[in-house]
Amino acid sequence: MRSIAPRILALAASLLFVTALAPGALAETTPGSHPMGTLLATSMHVVRFDAAVAEEHGFSIITRNGIQMSVPTGQTDATPQNTVGGPCGTSYIYLTGSILQYEYYTGFTVIAPAVDFGWSVNIVGPNFYDRTGNWGGTLKSARSWRAPGKGEYDIPVDDSGYYDGEVVSAASFAILDNGEVCYSAGPSSRTYVNYP
Repeated sequence: MRSIAPRILALAASLLFVTALAPGALAETTPGSHPMGTLLATSMHVVRFDAAVAEEHGFSIITRNGIQMSVPTGQTDATPQNTVGGPCGTSYIYLTGSILQYEYYTGFTVIAPAVDFGWSVNIVGPNFYDRTGNWGGTLKSARSWRAPGKGEYDIPVDDSGYYDGEVVSAASFAILDNGEVCYSAGPSSRTYVNYP
């Protein structure tokens, strides 16, 4: 019983953390709020470390028991900030459809300040429809980023049918101030566009 209790507490804490970070995202998944759209938020994971970024922000990359981790410089006995493959945030994309148009937004929230990022979204639909959006650049120690900053992108289309959007995981990441390079797990969303 003792080994299960810490897991339950950790799960409850992570759910509270996600709820606190994105109350709007959770509200948008309530039944009836967007009848034709779906929202999927997925975790982000540390894939590698950027030692130069870590050093610039007062962290060192060390290996302990065969696991690479980021710790405050000079505190080699400190608790690791994260481990490779561990969760470091959430990412999302949301699509909703209307008459010959769909709307979408995308972004991420991370558990440590981000100093740089790259983001790519691909949306496909009927009759070989294929659209890619790319963003990236320096962030000023931001814990979240969203495109567009407010509202949704309104994209007119010629055909009715299903449109599927996905965050491209291999090209969507945030570099955190402790040197962790945090990649999206590739959330996706689907919506139906009507013809008048």
